[in-house]
Amino acid sequence: MHQAQHNNQRAIELVHSFKRLTFERAINEQMHFSVKQHLNDLCKSMKGLLHKNNIYLKVHVHEELSLFGFAGAFSQIVQIILSNAIDHAFDGMAGARIELIGEQRNNDIVVRVIDNGKGIKPEELPRIFDPFFTTKRQESHTGLGLHMAKIWIEQAFNGEIRVDSTEGRGTSFELKFRSIEQGFCPLPSSKTELI
Repeated sequence: MHQAQHNNQRAIELVHSFKRLTFERAINEQMHFSVKQHLNDLCKSMKGLLHKNNIYLKVHVHEELSLFGFAGAFSQIVQIILSNAIDHAFDGMAGARIELIGEQRNNDIVVRVIDNGKGIKPEELPRIFDPFFTTKRQESHTGLGLHMAKIWIEQAFNGEIRVDSTEGRGTSFELKFRSIEQGFCPLPSSKTELI
């Protein structure tokens, strides 16, 4: 009986997480939002994919971190980076681990996604943000994910994305988000849809 109640509560939390993510992506309005809540919701929504791929995810985020900006775009950017790690970093290796760290650095919110995977080949590293660059074309990957994440973080948050990778040791993405109140570069008026 206790297990059924626990499972029911987890299902309710998951539905609420999906609703928040979907609603905010749909309206794409500027708002104050909790970084920790959005990262937790995102991680819950990806739990099945992580479990399927035997990847352990550890999240470290301070409760008080908040941003004013496009909450849906924030979640989508981090989801792209997490999905990229899940799809490319491990190739079934044992002990696969991703750390998601959120912290305040001066006036910016910095989210780091660190994996202990195979790393990125040095000759591929300069191209990973290029549109249509992918090492998994045969698996129907388009090569647009990292490119779009870079554009969105630059345009929606006047931020930046950096990557550091050592082949055979893993990869670290650092996402720097600036609150809109601290120097906002408005989204372009194009019809690009945040999926």
